[in-house]
Amino acid sequence: MNEVKEEKINKIKITKHIKILIGSNNKAKIEGAKLAFEKYFSDFEIISKDISSGVSAQPINEEILLGARNRIKGLKELNINNIDFYISSEAGLISIGDLYVNINMGVIEDINGHESIGTSQGYMIPKNKIELVKEKTLGVVLDETFNGINLNRNKGGINYLTLGEVNRIQLVRDSFILALVPFLEQNQKIWK
Repeated sequence: MNEVKEEKINKIKITKHIKILIGSNNKAKIEGAKLAFEKYFSDFEIISKDISSGVSAQPINEEILLGARNRIKGLKELNINNIDFYISSEAGLISIGDLYVNINMGVIEDINGHESIGTSQGYMIPKNKIELVKEKTLGVVLDETFNGINLNRNKGGINYLTLGEVNRIQLVRDSFILALVPFLEQNQKIWK
């Protein structure tokens, strides 16, 4: 039997104060960003600004990245001084063959214009719901299906679907953690 050796990873938090500008006032997105950045930075602040994604209400495939990039572009146009990271979160559907999976995408751009993206894990949308979701958005379809009120807000419809095991905040957090990879000190020279 091959024994897998677990490598000890030293986590060193960056102590320099950083300013992060996020392109949304959505509480779940802000909380997810906070949870991701606190893993690697000990002194930071997140400033939120409501910026339009400029894409359809239900982003599909490339629209997810485009919407997130549009939010970052809008943040940069605000000309707020001393920002270290512009960040954005956009959820949407990706098609894989004849299937659709809902994911969250986190996009981070630093002051030098270096961009990185990360995605959350995803979950499949039932085939018999796809056309409704494209027409009305996933949040509306979840509310109609489960007689909920704003399942797409706060912890999200995934919290309901997984019986509380996974929530929207976690999906946002995970996508931002993965987008942070090239900005972490040990990766900057070899993975950027």
